[in-house]
Amino acid sequence: MTLKEKLERLQKLEKEKTEKDWVLYKEGWRESVSVLQTRIWHEWLREYEDRGLMEFASIPVKRIDSYFGEYSTFILEITLSGNKYLVLDPISSVTADSDGRMDFYLRGSMDKKVTFLRMIHENGKEEWVVAPSTNPDERYALNKAVIEKIIDQWLQ
Repeated sequence: MTLKEKLERLQKLEKEKTEKDWVLYKEGWRESVSVLQTRIWHEWLREYEDRGLMEFASIPVKRIDSYFGEYSTFILEITLSGNKYLVLDPISSVTADSDGRMDFYLRGSMDKKVTFLRMIHENGKEEWVVAPSTNPDERYALNKAVIEKIIDQWLQ
Protein backbone atom coordinates (compact mmCIF):
# COMPACT_ATOMS: atom_id res chain seq x y z
CA MET A 1 0.00 0.00 0.00
CA THR A 2 1.48 3.35 -1.01
CA LEU A 3 1.59 6.42 1.21
CA LYS A 4 -1.17 8.01 -0.86
CA GLU A 5 -3.39 4.93 -0.44
CA LYS A 6 -2.80 4.89 3.31
CA LEU A 7 -3.67 8.56 3.66
CA GLU A 8 -6.76 8.14 1.51
CA ARG A 9 -7.87 5.16 3.63
CA LEU A 10 -7.54 7.17 6.84
CA GLN A 11 -9.39 10.13 5.32
CA LYS A 12 -12.19 7.86 4.09
CA LEU A 13 -12.56 6.30 7.56
CA GLU A 14 -12.83 9.70 9.16
CA LYS A 15 -15.38 11.02 6.68
CA GLU A 16 -17.61 7.95 6.31
CA LYS A 17 -18.01 6.74 9.88
CA THR A 18 -20.57 8.36 12.15
CA GLU A 19 -20.26 8.56 15.92
CA LYS A 20 -22.53 5.50 16.17
CA ASP A 21 -20.28 3.64 13.69
CA TRP A 22 -17.26 4.37 15.90
CA VAL A 23 -19.08 3.12 19.00
CA LEU A 24 -19.79 -0.15 17.19
CA TYR A 25 -16.23 -0.29 15.86
CA LYS A 26 -14.84 0.23 19.38
CA GLU A 27 -16.91 -2.67 20.71
CA GLY A 28 -15.77 -4.84 17.80
CA TRP A 29 -12.14 -3.92 18.49
CA ARG A 30 -12.43 -4.69 22.21
CA GLU A 31 -14.12 -8.01 21.42
CA SER A 32 -11.47 -8.91 18.85
CA VAL A 33 -8.67 -8.19 21.34
CA SER A 34 -10.40 -10.33 23.96
CA VAL A 35 -10.99 -13.21 21.54
CA LEU A 36 -7.34 -13.26 20.42
CA GLN A 37 -6.02 -13.11 23.98
CA THR A 38 -8.38 -15.90 25.05
CA ARG A 39 -7.37 -18.03 22.06
CA ILE A 40 -3.66 -17.60 22.86
CA TRP A 41 -4.13 -18.27 26.58
CA HIS A 42 -6.80 -20.95 26.69
CA GLU A 43 -6.23 -22.74 23.38
CA TRP A 44 -2.81 -22.29 21.82
CA LEU A 45 -0.58 -22.10 24.93
CA ARG A 46 -2.78 -23.82 27.51
CA GLU A 47 -0.60 -26.95 27.65
CA TYR A 48 2.35 -24.85 28.86
CA GLU A 49 0.27 -23.35 31.65
CA ASP A 50 -1.01 -26.80 32.63
CA ARG A 51 2.60 -28.00 32.95
CA GLY A 52 3.59 -24.98 35.04
CA LEU A 53 5.87 -23.62 32.31
CA MET A 54 3.93 -20.40 31.76
CA GLU A 55 1.70 -18.23 33.92
CA PHE A 56 -0.87 -15.91 32.40
CA ALA A 57 -2.30 -12.65 33.69
CA SER A 58 -4.82 -10.31 32.13
CA ILE A 59 -3.97 -6.75 33.18
CA PRO A 60 -6.57 -4.00 32.75
CA VAL A 61 -5.42 -0.83 30.98
CA LYS A 62 -6.99 2.32 29.61
CA ARG A 63 -6.28 3.51 26.10
CA ILE A 64 -7.16 6.68 24.23
CA ASP A 65 -8.10 6.25 20.61
CA SER A 66 -8.08 9.19 18.24
CA TYR A 67 -11.38 8.06 16.68
CA PHE A 68 -13.49 7.13 19.69
CA GLY A 69 -11.75 8.36 22.82
CA GLU A 70 -10.95 6.50 26.02
CA TYR A 71 -11.71 2.82 26.46
CA SER A 72 -10.75 -0.07 28.71
CA THR A 73 -8.98 -3.18 27.49
CA PHE A 74 -6.43 -5.72 28.72
CA ILE A 75 -2.76 -6.54 28.27
CA LEU A 76 -1.98 -10.25 28.30
CA GLU A 77 1.20 -10.95 30.25
CA ILE A 78 2.85 -14.36 30.11
CA THR A 79 5.41 -15.12 32.80
CA LEU A 80 8.18 -17.59 31.98
CA SER A 81 10.92 -18.96 34.22
CA GLY A 82 13.99 -16.81 34.70
CA ASN A 83 12.05 -13.55 35.14
CA LYS A 84 11.09 -13.40 31.46
CA TYR A 85 7.79 -11.85 30.45
CA LEU A 86 5.96 -11.97 27.14
CA VAL A 87 3.46 -9.18 26.59
CA LEU A 88 0.56 -8.90 24.16
CA ASP A 89 -0.38 -5.23 24.14
CA PRO A 90 -3.29 -3.63 22.21
CA ILE A 91 -1.80 -0.53 20.60
CA SER A 92 -4.30 0.93 18.15
CA SER A 93 -7.75 0.11 16.82
CA VAL A 94 -6.96 1.63 13.41
CA THR A 95 -3.72 1.96 11.48
CA ALA A 96 -3.10 3.27 8.00
CA ASP A 97 -3.19 -0.24 6.55
CA SER A 98 -5.05 -2.40 9.08
CA ASP A 99 -8.08 -2.55 11.35
CA GLY A 100 -6.09 -2.75 14.55
CA ARG A 101 -2.65 -3.46 15.93
CA MET A 102 -1.30 -5.40 18.88
CA ASP A 103 2.38 -5.69 19.76
CA PHE A 104 3.81 -8.95 21.08
CA TYR A 105 7.20 -8.66 22.72
CA LEU A 106 9.66 -10.03 25.25
CA ARG A 107 9.81 -7.38 27.96
CA GLY A 108 13.21 -5.72 28.15
CA SER A 109 14.37 -6.92 24.73
CA MET A 110 13.91 -4.24 22.09
CA ASP A 111 14.77 -6.63 19.25
CA LYS A 112 12.24 -9.26 20.31
CA LYS A 113 8.97 -7.75 19.08
CA VAL A 114 6.45 -8.48 16.37
CA THR A 115 3.24 -6.76 15.38
CA PHE A 116 -0.10 -8.50 15.03
CA LEU A 117 -2.49 -6.74 12.66
CA ARG A 118 -6.24 -7.22 12.57
CA MET A 119 -7.52 -7.35 9.01
CA ILE A 120 -11.23 -7.10 8.27
CA HIS A 121 -11.85 -8.28 4.74
CA GLU A 122 -14.57 -6.97 2.43
CA ASN A 123 -16.74 -10.00 3.24
CA GLY A 124 -16.59 -9.02 6.94
CA LYS A 125 -14.30 -11.89 7.86
CA GLU A 126 -11.61 -10.96 10.36
CA GLU A 127 -8.14 -12.39 10.71
CA TRP A 128 -4.98 -11.61 12.64
CA VAL A 129 -1.70 -11.59 10.76
CA VAL A 130 1.89 -11.35 11.92
CA ALA A 131 3.80 -8.38 10.51
CA PRO A 132 7.47 -8.77 11.46
CA SER A 133 8.34 -5.72 9.34
CA THR A 134 6.62 -2.96 7.42
CA ASN A 135 6.81 -5.01 4.21
CA PRO A 136 3.27 -6.30 3.48
CA ASP A 137 4.75 -9.25 1.57
CA GLU A 138 6.17 -10.57 4.83
CA ARG A 139 2.80 -10.93 6.56
CA TYR A 140 1.40 -14.33 7.43
CA ALA A 141 -1.55 -15.76 9.34
CA LEU A 142 -1.29 -15.95 13.12
CA ASN A 143 -1.83 -19.42 14.55
CA LYS A 144 -0.56 -21.72 17.31
CA ALA A 145 2.50 -22.92 15.39
CA VAL A 146 3.50 -19.37 14.50
CA ILE A 147 3.27 -18.05 18.06
CA GLU A 148 5.20 -21.05 19.39
CA LYS A 149 7.91 -20.46 16.77
CA ILE A 150 8.18 -16.78 17.70
CA ILE A 151 8.59 -17.60 21.39
CA ASP A 152 11.06 -20.39 20.63
CA GLN A 153 13.25 -18.02 18.58
CA TRP A 154 13.21 -15.37 21.28
CA LEU A 155 14.37 -17.84 23.93
CA GLN A 156 17.45 -18.98 22.00
